[in-house]
Amino acid sequence: MSSKKKEKDKLVNKELSSIKKRFDNLSEDVKGLNDKLIYNAAWLAVSLDELTQHMDENGVVIEYQNGANQWGTKKSPESELYTSWSKQYSTTMKQLSDLLPKDTTVKEDDIFDDFVNSRNDV
Repeated sequence: MSSKKKEKDKLVNKELSSIKKRFDNLSEDVKGLNDKLIYNAAWLAVSLDELTQHMDENGVVIEYQNGANQWGTKKSPESELYTSWSKQYSTTMKQLSDLLPKDTTVKEDDIFDDFVNSRNDV
C-alpha cells in the first residue's frame, strides 16, 4: 500500500470517528444499517479536502488542444468531480442528520417578552 493511500486511510478513519461520535445515541440497529452511509460521508469529506487543495494549487481551469487549430480552456476534471461529490456529500449528510433526534424544546422569544414587560401602562 502506498504512503499516499495510507495517509488517506488515516484521514478517513479520523473523519469516520468524528462522524460516528455524533451518532452515539442511536440504536445499534440504526447505526448498523447506516455504516456504509457514514463511511461514504467520511470518505467524501476527505476526498473533497484533497480536491480543494489540488484546485487551490492548480486552479479550476485547464487548457486543452484538440488538433492543430482547436484549443482553449475548460473546467478541470477536479472541479467537475468536486461539484459532483459535494452534492453527494450534502445529500449523504442530510440523510444522516435526519437520523438524529429532533430538538423539541420550545424557545421563548425573550426580546418580545422584554418589550411587553418594559411598557408602561397607558
